[in-house]
Amino acid sequence: MEEAVRRSVLAQPALETPDGAEPNLANPPNMNSIANGILIAAVTLASLAILLRIHYWIFVLKRLRDRLEAVLVIIGFGSYVGLVYCLVRISQFEIGWWVHKWDMTVDSTIGFSYWVYIAGLLYTSAIAPVKVAILMEWMRIFPSCPRNTFFWFCSAALWLNVAYYIAAIVVQSMQCIPREMIWDPTVKGTCLSTRGPEAIAAIDVISDIAMLVAPQFVIWRSKVSTRKRAGFTVIFAVGLFGTISAIFRLVTTLAYLRSEDSTYAVSPVCFWALGEVTSVFIVYGLPAVSTVFAEATLGFSRCRTRWIQGSSAGHDSDASNVGPWRERRTALSKRYRNLDRNSLPANALDRTATTRCSSATAKDLRILPESTCVVVKTIEIRRDEVRADEFVGDIDKDIEEDVLIRQHPWVKPDR
Repeated sequence: MEEAVRRSVLAQPALETPDGAEPNLANPPNMNSIANGILIAAVTLASLAILLRIHYWIFVLKRLRDRLEAVLVIIGFGSYVGLVYCLVRISQFEIGWWVHKWDMTVDSTIGFSYWVYIAGLLYTSAIAPVKVAILMEWMRIFPSCPRNTFFWFCSAALWLNVAYYIAAIVVQSMQCIPREMIWDPTVKGTCLSTRGPEAIAAIDVISDIAMLVAPQFVIWRSKVSTRKRAGFTVIFAVGLFGTISAIFRLVTTLAYLRSEDSTYAVSPVCFWALGEVTSVFIVYGLPAVSTVFAEATLGFSRCRTRWIQGSSAGHDSDASNVGPWRERRTALSKRYRNLDRNSLPANALDRTATTRCSSATAKDLRILPESTCVVVKTIEIRRDEVRADEFVGDIDKDIEEDVLIRQHPWVKPDR
């Protein structure tokens, strides 16, 4: 096409104006404000989910060995950031979202269609590794020995997702020859049938439904606490939203492929896809919430304990003999006497004695021979633990709280 003719075509409206409508090429109406609000909410939720997982990897696991899903999720999140950039660029630098094609010139549609095309590729490359990471984590959390139906489902779903998304990326990137014809209507060439995008969207819905339903049989048949069941319910609700988003993406894709007003019809397709991939990131990140909450609670408890000990140190004349493990007397522990490192001398009991021990009063202790073994006191040591895997179900680390040491006197005081 000659350059003069091409410039003339690019300046024309992209679609004939329907009856009763007036074209507005100078300032077409759009819904960019709604699109920007959705983008901000989606990025915030997905970023929080990934930050929770990063905290879990660094501060709880403290290792990334044999954690291929961590690498996959980071790669997927990089593609997710690229997807969001494409959507933001369309609303800020291109014509915008939910703009009718008759309100656009042919030149405007080229930039719009190009970034929609790139966003579609990034959507696929973002959701694929995260789904694979979720399946890998399920196989680690619910180990099957011997291997059962759920194990074989996860294995099959993992490899089917890998094969499907690779094929989807190839089909999306090569749907027209030359490739520029995908976004530039002035380029002549050939394109694949619309059944390719329809099949991709349909298989994606089937994959989401299968991954939503399959783990429920394992989770609800297992003996788990009410708290864990509540956590699984929240994850199920987020996964359900992702499945609903995939279904709406399929419906809007079918409408888009049959519509002449493609720039308006593709807008809901992009944002349902954004909702779907965002929910996948949230599903992966939610199990780390309990770990972060447990460590935050533990850190607050330790800071409070140190503050109480520090404030009471000035009132204790023998503070130098108090170990960091000592619990100071409070109103709730009056029946226990504080135990410091001098309370029980090292030679108080004969370590080699194997004779029977008995309880005695203070008067009895004065008349008993030195070789007699007498129980002077007993020590109660309570170790409180908070499981860091309350949602995850993976035994990676226990979080210790402060050790409480109390003394039970066996020798009754003289009266």
